[in-house]
Amino acid sequence: SGHADLLVAGPRIVAAWKEFAGGMNQLRATASDDGGLTWRNIVLAATAGACSQPRVLALGPEIHVFWNTQAGPLLHRVTAAEPPSAGKSPP
Repeated sequence: SGHADLLVAGPRIVAAWKEFAGGMNQLRATASDDGGLTWRNIVLAATAGACSQPRVLALGPEIHVFWNTQAGPLLHRVTAAEPPSAGKSPP
């Protein structure tokens, strides 16, 4: 895996890195919406070609991960986790 990039914006924390797995470079991230109490892991993209280290960016209130690949630049928005629906139990 490569070097992680980190962004903290209020209670939101996002770290992104590239990792070589299954013959592909994968763009991975981990995100917390509650100051680090809980985390979710995300695979955002994959490429077989050359790629840069990702960068985590704050664009207004949104958090994005920028990744330059041989096929062209990618910009992925990291959304906040959806809260559980009221009255529904988790699966």
